[in-house]
Amino acid sequence: MEFAPEFFYGEEREGFYVQPLMKRAWAAQIEVLEEIRRICKKHNIKFFAQWGTLLGAVRHKGFIPWDDDMDLAMIREDFEKFKRIVKDELPPGWHVYDYNDEGYDELMMRVVNSAEIKLEREFLGKFHGCPYSMGTDIFCMDHVPRNKDEQDTLLNLMNIADVLGVYWEDYKKAPEELGELTKMVEEYTGYQFDPNRPIKKQMLYLADRLAASYMGEDTDDIGFMYLLKDWPGHRFPKEVLDNIIEMPFENTTVPVPADYDRVLKIDYGIDYMTPVNRRGGHDYPFFKGQIEQLRDFYNKLGKELPPYFDMKLPKNNTAENAEEKE
Repeated sequence: MEFAPEFFYGEEREGFYVQPLMKRAWAAQIEVLEEIRRICKKHNIKFFAQWGTLLGAVRHKGFIPWDDDMDLAMIREDFEKFKRIVKDELPPGWHVYDYNDEGYDELMMRVVNSAEIKLEREFLGKFHGCPYSMGTDIFCMDHVPRNKDEQDTLLNLMNIADVLGVYWEDYKKAPEELGELTKMVEEYTGYQFDPNRPIKKQMLYLADRLAASYMGEDTDDIGFMYLLKDWPGHRFPKEVLDNIIEMPFENTTVPVPADYDRVLKIDYGIDYMTPVNRRGGHDYPFFKGQIEQLRDFYNKLGKELPPYFDMKLPKNNTAENAEEKE
């Protein structure tokens, strides 16, 4: 993917200074997007922008200035198909994270260009001078059962399994409560945990399978199951994804639902075109830990981290006082 040299200059966008390193991180993520697009086109898999990437496409024709990552989504049928084939399709050295990976407790997938920091010339050339592991989150949208009692039962069981999977180490400090909850999950789902395998990962597997319970069935709505218990209105009529169009995004395009207005109003409210002051769910930038790892590497060599690989937020212009961080 070609970028004009000036793309990588630091610049102020809507009152927020986007650093040169963030521009290189954006470009690296766009390379990941293009690889996902190639795979999906080859296998007839539908995907589309969601969350901040969808909002950025509509409102900014690219990344939200204070955003640092890229979010895509698929409906369950496409998500399962993609999961089956993606590891065989990705270039050597790339990686797909899911709940089976140690230290990764999310039900979404993450496709990355590397599982580690790389300083090789070829890698830096391909990913526009960004040495850090860059990728794209892929969320799964599931079919929501019509029957309210079925919904409640499904969401309650999924929520318990998901929470236990994510916070397993904390619950281990209260073994009595953990044992009762695990037994209850087995009783209501019919799933039998294998004591010879990590229960934590089995909980996440079960949560994912519960979310997929209505895959292929005739339902009216789709949604992110992990949100629906606490955010019951966050669902979409399934026809909202019937028509996917391409919209400009930096120097490329992203697929978005043609009825993006309906989606964004559910995601962000009727005033989604007006930025609001809201903090996101992770530190800015998300690769801050990788920067510190590379800094330690250079320090052990008796050197300082080259400014080219560093990112220092200007004074009084941090993620804390930025407008919403998607």
